[in-house]
Parts: sequence; structure tokens; C-alpha cells
Amino acid sequence: MEYQAGKLEQENQELLTSLKELREAGSSSSLSKLKTSSKVSSRCTRSVQQISGLKKLNGTQWDEMTRKLNDYSS
Repeated sequence: MEYQAGKLEQENQELLTSLKELREAGSSSSLSKLKTSSKVSSRCTRSVQQISGLKKLNGTQWDEMTRKLNDYSS
């Protein structure tokens, strides 16, 4: 579960980077914008799929993972 949390954090950082690239692509050509947008969309899709998988955990697993994440962040 810690691995999944770490992986989600990494995905989040990648999404933020892609979003920054997308914003910077505002002055670039349309093709460049589309490529960047496609990357962001793909990363968002992967993150949503991972989060959906985590939500399928039973209550005990979810509580344990939440506790570990809280411990990690403090």
C-alpha cells in the first residue's frame, strides 16, 4: 500500500509537470499543444484508474492505508 501511495504521489508530480508544460505550450504550435495535452490526458487517466483500484480496497485496508499516509505526512 505504501508503494501505491508513493506511485500516486509520483503520478501527481508528473501531472503537475505536464500541466506546466501545457501552459508553457500556449505560445507553441497547435501540434505541440496537442501532444502535451495528450500526455496530460494519459497521465490523468492512469491516475484515475489507480485511484479507482484503491477505492476497491475493503474498509480495513483503506483505513490502514490512510493511517500510513497520515504517518508518512507527519
